[in-house]
Amino acid sequence: MLATLGVLLVVLGIVGATMLVKTLNATKAPAVTHMGQPFEVSDGISVQVDPPKHFKPSTLATNAAGAIRFVSVTVTIVNNSGENLDPSEFALAASADGMALSEVRDAPKGVVGAPRTTIVPGGSVSYKTAFGLRYNHRMQLQIDARLPDRDPAIFVGQA
Repeated sequence: MLATLGVLLVVLGIVGATMLVKTLNATKAPAVTHMGQPFEVSDGISVQVDPPKHFKPSTLATNAAGAIRFVSVTVTIVNNSGENLDPSEFALAASADGMALSEVRDAPKGVVGAPRTTIVPGGSVSYKTAFGLRYNHRMQLQIDARLPDRDPAIFVGQA
């Protein structure tokens, strides 16, 4: 009886491990799209990151230390999900040529991050955010837009 129970546990362990491997293999890679293209990140929720533009921060900008040039992008979130959406749930992360970038805050220029509002079903919101770059040459800019518990949408373009 004890031996049968041991064999059963081993078999269940193998089945569980096989299911875990299949689940891990089935996990899809994050979606990559070009800046300026909308991408559906969840059922009925899409985000678009416009191509970067030159940005000149004010003297009150934060997170600008060490950067020699700046770019801004406009982020647009469209909610066609049927439920209210808080745009601050989106996490943005940026990198250029493999280096993480700090998001610049600049209240006098209206660059303060995602708005504190609710996007009702059928609604949308757009806001500007900026990043400081440590090099003057053109580089690949990558911005990841992520909702909690979702794979990110990765937007690529030149800065």
